[in-house]
Amino acid sequence: MLNFKQFFLLGFIWGILGICSIAAQSQLERISITERGDGNGYVLRYHLTEMVDSYDLIQPEINRVQMQLFSPGLNAAEAEMPEMNEEIIGLELIQLNGGIGVEITSAENLFFTAETYPDQNMRDLLVNLEYASQADVEAVTLESEPYEWSVIEETPPEPIAEEQPESEETDPPTELEDEEPEPVVQREPVSVRIGITGGIGIANKLGGDYTAGSRQDFLMGISAGITFPFVLPYSIKTGIETGIFYTQKGFLNPSANRFDGETVLLDYVEVPVLVRLHYDVTPMIKPKIVGGIYSAFRANAEVLQNDGDRIDLNENTKAVDIGLMAGVGSDFLIQSTSISLQVRYGVSISPIFKGNFSGNERLGYLSLMAGFRF
Repeated sequence: MLNFKQFFLLGFIWGILGICSIAAQSQLERISITERGDGNGYVLRYHLTEMVDSYDLIQPEINRVQMQLFSPGLNAAEAEMPEMNEEIIGLELIQLNGGIGVEITSAENLFFTAETYPDQNMRDLLVNLEYASQADVEAVTLESEPYEWSVIEETPPEPIAEEQPESEETDPPTELEDEEPEPVVQREPVSVRIGITGGIGIANKLGGDYTAGSRQDFLMGISAGITFPFVLPYSIKTGIETGIFYTQKGFLNPSANRFDGETVLLDYVEVPVLVRLHYDVTPMIKPKIVGGIYSAFRANAEVLQNDGDRIDLNENTKAVDIGLMAGVGSDFLIQSTSISLQVRYGVSISPIFKGNFSGNERLGYLSLMAGFRF
């Protein structure tokens, strides 16, 4: 069991990780343009310290691509710009409220189709400019209207009213209202992160006609997180969390009438399948809630007696424990590594012991988990 000092040290480490995550913000360091490996166009790369909160791309004209990148602290003036060439003749950054607008201009008789996506490390943002016919590009441009960033960025001065004879009526000046850009949700592809997770588990007995103490021990295993491209209202993102964990459950000081020993040891190989909903507070901080089911496959079941001997309970314990599980936590993205902190609670659906031996005991399991995914 962990003592107070060990609990304090673990909490201190988690706190430091959280502070480090909060300290960083996404910044655009530079933009580069390179020719595609197959010679069929160019790739424009936004070199970012962290992935932006959201982005979008449109082609409002056949030689014009517009993008919006939104994230707190993005500064258009600090980015290093690339050299233009005979085909990509213009690249302009416009400072917006909460982000940056980008204008990409190609040569008059040259046409590209454009698409954008994150690179493999989920930090830099890429724009693929592929050669296309004028007809193909015209078909794309019909789908969007250009962003009017001059309206977003600046407030027009109020017109000065000219003196008019009292008998004449003048129409009030027309004021242009500031237009806020519509919220844009980052279009992430399906991604999978696999890593190692460990923590502390506290198991207790539910049901039965006797009292028992909780068993506390460690858990560890391999975890996996799958992010889906489906986004719910309010920019809530979706995914699945799963993995394979070795968990040590059971309970202490069981009834002498039921068990001749001081500890019931129930160890399982557990596979949870949990739906994940998460919201990106910043590109690095991603609070989440999870919920779903778990299947736990019995690895060992026995009673530990006072003298150290053990009584086998495998014949009296069900091979599989199925239950419900829910939890809260947060992921902290540091470059290409995701640090996950989470609290989960699971409870058995049915009794854990068989037939006549069962007293309708079920297991409750609280776990405090920390892990790394890559």
